[in-house]
Amino acid sequence: MLNLDLSTAMAVLAQTLPTAGAEAGVAGQRGGGGTGGGGGAGGSVDVLSLALQGGVLVLAIVAAWMLWKRDVLRPGSFTRLGRDERRATLMPGDELLWLGLAGGVFICGMVLALASQVVVPMLRPADDLQGLVMRLGLSTAPLAAGVLTLWVMFAPRAGCGSGGQTAGATSNAARNALRGLGLFAMTVPILLVLGAAASWMVSVATGQAPPGIAHATLSMIVTRREDPWVWALVAMVVIAVPVMEEVLYRGLLQTALVQLTGSTWMGIGITSVAFVAVHFGSVPPAQFAFAIVPLGVLSVAMGIAMERTRSLAAPIVMHVLFNASNVLVAMLSA
Repeated sequence: MLNLDLSTAMAVLAQTLPTAGAEAGVAGQRGGGGTGGGGGAGGSVDVLSLALQGGVLVLAIVAAWMLWKRDVLRPGSFTRLGRDERRATLMPGDELLWLGLAGGVFICGMVLALASQVVVPMLRPADDLQGLVMRLGLSTAPLAAGVLTLWVMFAPRAGCGSGGQTAGATSNAARNALRGLGLFAMTVPILLVLGAAASWMVSVATGQAPPGIAHATLSMIVTRREDPWVWALVAMVVIAVPVMEEVLYRGLLQTALVQLTGSTWMGIGITSVAFVAVHFGSVPPAQFAFAIVPLGVLSVAMGIAMERTRSLAAPIVMHVLFNASNVLVAMLSA
């Protein structure tokens, strides 16, 4: 999971829009030189950035209203979807099986990570970037393939996946992937606004400015973006990591917790707490307070997507798009 703040994202967008470039050029000409031109260009981009932030706020309000009207965020919405019937189709004790699978995947991930710490130095990577790519390649990629296979085998027992012919299963997966795209589009403005509000409160309380980039891997992608090894790193954080994490958290852990607690919202909430806590190590401790809300909001959104569609296609698409958009904005900001 990666994270950028609202002001950084909107500033980068303002700089890349054609209108911003044109206004900056005009301002530079009017300034008549280096200092005046820079000030005019910066001012025009700042104004456009503020306008974009206002637009995001409006989009967030509209998105929240639409989700409320469509009975996605209202209390009792999952009960009205027949959640009790879905729980009744699970075999007794299945929640323990799912918890065991989630724990097994987590332990396998730790073992692979530790093994990669031993194996990679033997391969003599040229630098820290190559070392990181090799470690992720030895740990995350095989784990993602393994858990995806595991999910295909066990998903029907949780009322997930598509029975029947392969064509029908593919059609359902494609439809749920499109739903994930739509839910991501509605979640992004809400996530940005809530994240910005939380960052402002943390800044007021601590006196620290929010970081533009609050993730160690994302920082490495930005600083080393000319290195070909970066693209292997991007492929893993944009594809392999979301697949692995969504099978583990939404597919296995959340399914078990919904069954154990008897409450879909409780299952989503506890899973999101675990999801945020596990990411503590990838964000510098001083900056983690700024990342908690965006991580939590997106995790809840992906949990809702999982329960509304009964498919991992939607949350995986949301996770992939979120990581990809963070990488894109970070690279543009550099």
